[in-house]
Amino acid sequence: AEKLDISSRVEAVDAVMGFSPGSKQGSPEAEVALAEAIENEEDLKTAIVFAREFLKDLKIAPSQIQYLCEEAIRAGCQGHRAEIFACEVARASAALEGRQITSDDLRLAVKLAIAPRGTFINTPMDQDEMMPPPPPPPPPNDAPAAPP
Repeated sequence: AEKLDISSRVEAVDAVMGFSPGSKQGSPEAEVALAEAIENEEDLKTAIVFAREFLKDLKIAPSQIQYLCEEAIRAGCQGHRAEIFACEVARASAALEGRQITSDDLRLAVKLAIAPRGTFINTPMDQDEMMPPPPPPPPPNDAPAAPP
């Protein structure tokens, strides 16, 4: 979240104070904001209904499951709960958008389900830290090394 200046903070507090649950709002701006919020809520309800239907047929690929398991191991998660929930987060994120699972869904799943359950603290968490680990080094040669 970005830092707010003093005028933005005052405006936010004023907006909250102007809200009156269950009755006429304190200002015309609050009336408009409430109407917009109600409209957005209706749109979200519709999106959730469609996402629930889409979710029934949405499958996560084995390679995507492997990625989430690798991230759980890197984070030091105990048990399998983190990667199981991460799979569900990725599926839900994609279903809300009405599409197949993408790398953005996997990154969101790592942030929401794996990172909070991890035992290793990596601060700050950014995109580079969530990339798959580098491949293992090549196996050592059986031939003896040449003397220097």
